[in-house]
Amino acid sequence: MGRWRGSLLSSYLEAVSETLSSLLTAERWPLHPSISLIGLVALTISTAYTNPLPLTARSILPLALSLIAAGLSNRLRRLLKMMAVASLFLAVISLPLIFYTPGRSISVLELGSIRLTATAEGVSTASRFFMRCLNTISISLGWICLVRIDSLIEGLRLIDPSETVPLLLFLSTRYIPLSIREAVRIIAARESRILRRDRRIEWRILSTSIGELLLRSLDRAGRVSLSMRARALSGRLPGPIRGGAPGPSLRDLAALSSIALYILIYSFRWFG
Repeated sequence: MGRWRGSLLSSYLEAVSETLSSLLTAERWPLHPSISLIGLVALTISTAYTNPLPLTARSILPLALSLIAAGLSNRLRRLLKMMAVASLFLAVISLPLIFYTPGRSISVLELGSIRLTATAEGVSTASRFFMRCLNTISISLGWICLVRIDSLIEGLRLIDPSETVPLLLFLSTRYIPLSIREAVRIIAARESRILRRDRRIEWRILSTSIGELLLRSLDRAGRVSLSMRARALSGRLPGPIRGGAPGPSLRDLAALSSIALYILIYSFRWFG
């Protein structure tokens, strides 16, 4: 499909599709699936529950490690784009905390009849929330870029013997880019028929495409499922990693040691 840049919505959907596709096709480090899953959970939880304030060199450790992991997987540019988008959304979400957190007043903003009071505690809360969320998102995305989504799905197969959740994730990661491309085509076809640029007309046309998108998505999902099952002669969809998962190696032990060292330094404030 050609790169069509007709609207902000289409550009955003296309960016999401390209990001997921790049995570699926990235060069994967040969880590054991269970190590990949344990690493993601350990890094995400330890970062999410650690207060990054006061700002020190240790506060940006998750960002630095995520950039290194993305660089090793040749996805540094993609990670920087995702971090920029995440920072924009986090800034919008955390900004109200400055004015709605009670405490010592440092500034007053008046917008007509609205009077907003910024507090020192609000600035601290907003900064802590912003840094904690950005660090968590960055370290998890950096790890996913390094080990790839398929390795994480294969790790879930070791936890869920019924393979229900891994199978749903396996199909979803393959189908979401297809569904997004279908949505972009529908939106492009709708907007190409707009002769007069009017915000009300654009929203009306966009609302009419939702029903068609649902119907075409269900139809495409059924076809994708049948196509994948037709390629599985045993009637059971194969795992993302063919030939079974390899046994733990020295690389896996090195990865676990690095994760443990990160938790000691960042979460437990080891080395001062």
